[in-house]
Amino acid sequence: GGIVLVDEVGYGFHYSFLESVWKVLASAATSFETQLIGTTHSFEVIAAAHNSFLENERYERFRYIRLDRIGDVVKPVYFDRESLQVAIDKDLEIR
Repeated sequence: GGIVLVDEVGYGFHYSFLESVWKVLASAATSFETQLIGTTHSFEVIAAAHNSFLENERYERFRYIRLDRIGDVVKPVYFDRESLQVAIDKDLEIR
């Protein structure tokens, strides 16, 4: 029933294992009715999270929000499933 904050979610894991990491984290968060908020600077971590939630058919529980600095203001940029998929497929900068 709480919130867990994880800084640099994928740090220390090989990129080929990241989808499995996300599946375990999602399962634990569901089991404990906890919201997981993770940060990353890694394209691979973002793509793995996206793919992991697509496979589990629980994408409605996943949100990717990038923070952009515009002048002196930091604004959130929200990506929906389709926008994130296109960005990943085209290898666009999403971090």
